[in-house]
Amino acid sequence: MRNTVLAAVFAACAAAACGADAAKDAADKQAARHERIMAITGGRLAKPGTQRGEVAVVDCQKSADRAWIEESVAYFSKCSRFNVTLSQGGFDVMKPQVKGSLSLFVVDDAVLPTMLAAPDDRWALINVAKLRSDKPPFFKARVQKELSRAFAILCGAFATTFPQALPGAVAKVEDLDAFVDPSLPMDVLSRLPAYAKAFGVTPAVITTYRNACQQGWAPAPTNEYQKAIWDKVHAMPTEPIKIKPETKKASD
Repeated sequence: MRNTVLAAVFAACAAAACGADAAKDAADKQAARHERIMAITGGRLAKPGTQRGEVAVVDCQKSADRAWIEESVAYFSKCSRFNVTLSQGGFDVMKPQVKGSLSLFVVDDAVLPTMLAAPDDRWALINVAKLRSDKPPFFKARVQKELSRAFAILCGAFATTFPQALPGAVAKVEDLDAFVDPSLPMDVLSRLPAYAKAFGVTPAVITTYRNACQQGWAPAPTNEYQKAIWDKVHAMPTEPIKIKPETKKASD
């Protein structure tokens, strides 16, 4: 019995050691890959002046957790590269006070519909009063999914070719529960910039530090990888090298 217990202990220790070694190897490989990418690109950055306008998410309620809305705003900023902001405010359906270039209001009103979209007037709203669930995870998911639907519609993407993907058709609130998560598919995201441009909203242009150096607008380097790229690019001749014409031989 004792030998069996010892064998089990040794096996568990060996498995733990193997797991730790595998995790270390994976971490080492990831670190090495990161170094290779940084050495080649210098990292990624946004070109100044390319991100213009503002999509303002205005929180006008207290029923839904503000952290849920913050998560959606962070997602919109990342996936669209628009300047998406979050602020507190109020909403008057007769005279909506649009903030920024486009406004997405989050309200709590028993009378208003689940969503209203007036993209030509630069605003849309979602109504958390119609999204409530006695299960908090469902409430959170519904709010974030409806935010994604409203954001897409406000910025010009009313439908997708991907089945069961947002913005998708929602005939009743429970239909929101069938969507896997609040993310938007690529065909929706690809249509946003062309439409939003009419309202003065343009995405940040993201490129590598190497490209920025070659194009002449890169900021001063902030790490050893960027400094190496900076020095190499700026050491290149700025004018074409002049080649002396060949002189003809006397025999010619």
